[in-house]
Amino acid sequence: MSGLSAEVIPPLNVADSQAALKAAEGYRVEIVAAEPDLEEPVLAVWDGNGVMYVAEMRSYMQDSQGTGTKTARNGRVKRLEDTDGDGIYEKVSVYIDNLNLPRMLLPLDDRLAVVETDSTAVHAYRDLDGDGIAEDKQLLWNGKKHEGDRSVEHQDSGLIWNIDNCIYVSYGYRHYRFTDGVWQRFPNNYIWAQWGLDHDETGQVFYSTNSEPFFSAQMPRRYWGLISQRGAELPREPEPVSFGKGYEQDFLQMKNICPTDDRGRPQTDRRGMTSAGGQSVYKGAHLPKADQQSFFITDPTAHVVRRALIRNENGQRTLTNPHGQDEFLISSDLYFRPVNTHTGPDGGIYIVDMARGIIQDSPWLSEDDRKFIDQKGLSQVKRRGRIWRVSHQDHPLSHKKPRMLDESTAELVAHLSHPAAWWRLTAQRLIILRSDRESVVPALEELVRKGENTLGRLHALWTLEGMRKNIAILPDALKDPDWRVRAAAVRQHENPQNFSPLQSYLEDPHPEVGKQLILTLGWSQDSQHLDWIGQVIEKHPGHLGVTLAGVVALWKTETATIQKIRSGELFAQIKNTEKRNAAITAWKEALAQWERGLQIEKSVPAAQAKLIQAGETLYFQNCVSCHGADGKGIQLEGMTNALAPSLVDSKRVQGPLEELLPVFINGLIGPIEGKTYQAGYMAPAEALGITRDDRLSELVSYIRYAWGNKKGSISKDEVRDLREKHQSRTTPWTDEELKKMSVPVPAAAETE
Repeated sequence: MSGLSAEVIPPLNVADSQAALKAAEGYRVEIVAAEPDLEEPVLAVWDGNGVMYVAEMRSYMQDSQGTGTKTARNGRVKRLEDTDGDGIYEKVSVYIDNLNLPRMLLPLDDRLAVVETDSTAVHAYRDLDGDGIAEDKQLLWNGKKHEGDRSVEHQDSGLIWNIDNCIYVSYGYRHYRFTDGVWQRFPNNYIWAQWGLDHDETGQVFYSTNSEPFFSAQMPRRYWGLISQRGAELPREPEPVSFGKGYEQDFLQMKNICPTDDRGRPQTDRRGMTSAGGQSVYKGAHLPKADQQSFFITDPTAHVVRRALIRNENGQRTLTNPHGQDEFLISSDLYFRPVNTHTGPDGGIYIVDMARGIIQDSPWLSEDDRKFIDQKGLSQVKRRGRIWRVSHQDHPLSHKKPRMLDESTAELVAHLSHPAAWWRLTAQRLIILRSDRESVVPALEELVRKGENTLGRLHALWTLEGMRKNIAILPDALKDPDWRVRAAAVRQHENPQNFSPLQSYLEDPHPEVGKQLILTLGWSQDSQHLDWIGQVIEKHPGHLGVTLAGVVALWKTETATIQKIRSGELFAQIKNTEKRNAAITAWKEALAQWERGLQIEKSVPAAQAKLIQAGETLYFQNCVSCHGADGKGIQLEGMTNALAPSLVDSKRVQGPLEELLPVFINGLIGPIEGKTYQAGYMAPAEALGITRDDRLSELVSYIRYAWGNKKGSISKDEVRDLREKHQSRTTPWTDEELKKMSVPVPAAAETE
C-alpha cells in the first residue's frame, strides 16, 4: 500500500450515478427510491397490494472498525408506496424501527414476517390503524440466538415462500411451513449459501456462495436425505453427487470498468466473481421471449449485475452469459453496490443498491484495507441507498396496481393463471392464509382439471396441497398433458406416502416425470418400489437428471438394474455411439460416488487426515469422470486406451512435488511414458474451479494417499511456492519437461 494517495474518492449523486450505469442494449434504468428516504437497504418485498417493504441495515460498517454494527440496534423496515401510479415510490414511512440488522422479510397477508441478525426467531408485524407504522408484533417462531460473534455474512437469508408451500432459507438444516396459524420447522439437508436464494417456476431452488453463483440446482435439496434413508452417511458439501458446476469456469470472469478495487489495487478489464449474491430468477412477463427465465446475480465489489440464461439440457441445468464479454448492468461508480435483485409486481427488475463505501464485514478487513478505506473516504460514504428498476424498451411494464389484500378469496383464484409468477405466488399464499379458503376448493379442482394455462393448473394443485385438500384431485393431475403438473402430482404422493397409484405412470414418456418418480419412490423401503425405480431408469438411461436421481435414491443398493448398468447391458438400446458413451460415462462417474469413504490410518496426524478427507470430496467432484473411483482411469467402449492414466502406483504421484504440482498448476498435454490417452490433455485445477492454494493442497494430498499410495500430504505454502516459481508459464507441460523438473542440475566444472 506504499505511495497511496490521500485523495478521497467522492460519491456521486443519484443523477450522476445513473449516468455511470451501463445497461445491456434494449434495457433502461430508472430510479424508484433513494436517499434520504432510504438508508442502507439490503432487500425489498411487496405485499398483496403492491406496497414495497425494504430492510435497512443502518448500523452495518459505519466505520472501518465496524463500530456498533451488531450493537446499535437501529435497523429499520421502511414502507414505500406509489400512490399516483407513476412508478416512483413517493410515500415513505418507518414501518418497524430499532431492529438488529433486519435480514429477511416475508409478506404474509396484512402481516410482514421479519427475521433479525443473530437470531432465527420469526416475528409478524401489522399496521392496525393505517398510519404506515406497525403497532402489532407477534412471535411466529421462537427460534434461537446465535452463539458467539458470528459474522453478519454467515447467517440466514431468503425466507421465500416457494410454490411447494415451503419457506426456504439459505443457511442451515431447516425449512418452514406456515399453515393454520402455526409456524412449523422441518429438517432439511445442510446447505451453506451466503446471500440469498430463489427458485424457478416449478420450485427448484438455486443457491450461491461468494464465488459459486449457482449450485444444488439439479433437484430439490431435501432429496439428498435419500442417502441417509439407505443407511449411509450424507457427505457434507453442496452436492454429494454432481456432474460438474452449472457453468463454464470463465462464467465467473466479469467485465470491469472501475479503475480501482475496494483495497486500492489497480483493476484490469476482467476480474473474478468474489461476492456473488442477491440472485433471482425472472418469472415475469415483460421481457423479450428469449430473455425469459433469466437468472440475475449481483457482485457489489465488481459493481455488476450479471444476467444469465438457465438452460435445461438432458436434465442438467446450466448458466450461460448471453452478453458475451459484456454485462447486463455495470457501473464505473465505486459506490454502486448492488446487493439484491427482485422481480416486482409490474414485471420490472428491481436492483437494491446500498450505495456505500465499505461493503466488507469487519472480520475480513486487514489493516491495509482499513487504511485505504479511511484515506480514500470510503468510511464516510454511508446512510445512502437506491432502488433501481430495469425494464426493456420494447416491453412496457404493467400499470395495473395489485389489490389482492382487498379482494375476496374467490377473486384470488383467477390470479393463479396470471402470466407473471409474482401474482400467482402471492395469490396462492393469500388463499392458503385465508380463513374461508375451503370455499374455493371446487374452483381450484376445476382449474386443475380444465384450466387452459399450465402454470395456473400447477399453482392450483399446489394451493390445494397447502390447504391439505389435494388428495382427491391427484388422479386427474397425474394425467395432465404437461409434465410439470404430472411431476408435481407425483411429488405430492410423498406426504402421506401413497405410492401405489404411481405404478401406472412408470412408463411416463417425459424424463423429468421419471426423475420425480425415482425421487418420490426413493423414500420407500419396499423392494417392489426399488424395482419400479429400476423400470424408470431403464426407460431413460441417458438422461442426466434420471441418472442423478437414480444414484441418490438407490445409494449403495445393488439392484438388478444397477447390475445391468455395470455390465453395460442397459445401454445397448442407445444406438448413437456418442450418446451411448456419454450415458456410460455419466453412470460410471455417478456410481463412483458410492466408493467414497477412504479409511485413513490412525497413525496419520489429524491435520493431514483433514486435508486428505477434504481432498476426497474435490477428487470425486472433479476428477472421477476421467480417472475413476479406483484411480485406474476410465475405459470406454470402442476406445483403445483409457481416458486418463492410472494414479495407482504412479511414479509421478509418489515422486517429488516439483514434478507433480506443475501438472495441476498449468496442465499436462501429450503422451505419458510414450502412451497416448483418450483425453489427451489434463486441464489445470483452475479450469475446474480449484483456484485457492489450500484447496489444491487438499486435492493433491488425497491423490498422494489414496489407492495404497500412502504418501504424505502437502501444504498450501508448498503449492504457493511452486505456483510462484512457474507464474510466467502459460502453456501446459509435457511429460518430458516434467521429468526434468526434479533432476539435479550438474555443478559447473571448476576452472583452473
